[in-house]
Amino acid sequence: MTSGNPTPAGSQSPPATSENTDSVEPRRRGARPTPLPAAYEHLLADYTASLEQVPLAADTRRTYASRVRMYLAWLAARR
Repeated sequence: MTSGNPTPAGSQSPPATSENTDSVEPRRRGARPTPLPAAYEHLLADYTASLEQVPLAADTRRTYASRVRMYLAWLAARR
């Protein structure tokens, strides 16, 4: 589907501006880390150390560790 108002090749849209952008720090992307009780910290540390031995992308390792952290926090809350 094409637009009724084509833009010339090589042109770009002007950047979005706001008068509030000077004092605002960039927001962190993603969710905040799930708090993990101290009793489970060693389990997560062992798991993340073992992930370093597996040929996975860094993003995949971070995702796996995050999921295990959430599961361990859920386990702790169920006790």
